Amino acid sequence: MNFLGDQRWLIYVLPGFIALFVASFISDFPQIRDSQLPIVYIALTAMSVAIPLLAVHIYGKLRGIPFEFDSTIRSPMVLSAIFFSSVVLGFVFGVAHTTDYVSRGLRGVFGKDIVLTSSHSELIKVLFKNAYNEKFTDGQPHLDSKYKRNHTNRYAIFTFAGDRKSYEGVVAEFFGTNDKPQVYLSPACSIEKGDPIVVRGPGVWLNLEGLEDIQFVYSVCSKCASELELAAGNEPSKKCPFYNASAKLPN
Repeated sequence: MNFLGDQRWLIYVLPGFIALFVASFISDFPQIRDSQLPIVYIALTAMSVAIPLLAVHIYGKLRGIPFEFDSTIRSPMVLSAIFFSSVVLGFVFGVAHTTDYVSRGLRGVFGKDIVLTSSHSELIKVLFKNAYNEKFTDGQPHLDSKYKRNHTNRYAIFTFAGDRKSYEGVVAEFFGTNDKPQVYLSPACSIEKGDPIVVRGPGVWLNLEGLEDIQFVYSVCSKCASELELAAGNEPSKKCPFYNASAKLPN
């Protein structure tokens, strides 16, 4: 049965697109460069076609049925198997490059070293990406939107477990991997016993391993920003809306 007619070239084109389409619903492929996607597409297409054909070939060998490539590739059953294979491969490929609930579930069953994790949907990446624009999540109930729009220069305070000093600054660059996320602050201050010390240079690079928490503060409320202004010979801002935040709460 000639299922595709003269359009059999679609067999060598569609499976890769279908696989990537399915995978894109699960992951945004953070570890794959755009220049590598054509290679991934070709590999997924080849695997989608090769796996069903190999299964048919082995079955034919066992049953003594001769394998004819041209007629086999046009078979509705084989075509269905090829496109089903592309969907499955796309799903597996997407899961291998994400940290969503599907991946976490599979990691719980098969182990964290079997299913890889990495996704731009991770909260810390979303926060760093939007830290300096209007998309940043800011739920302060006592500040109007106009104030928030005009104070998007936020400082981040990084606190580490143990006796390591804290750091405060503006997130200039962020690099996230499965094992060692890193961040570059510029400008920056180190914080010892609650007192900020200006980094006398462009900034500081931090390995975030052992990180306990990250606080985001408005630049007008940042001790580091105030120290930087003083170091530059300027008066620090006194427009922090939380001027009374240090007051003790009533019993």
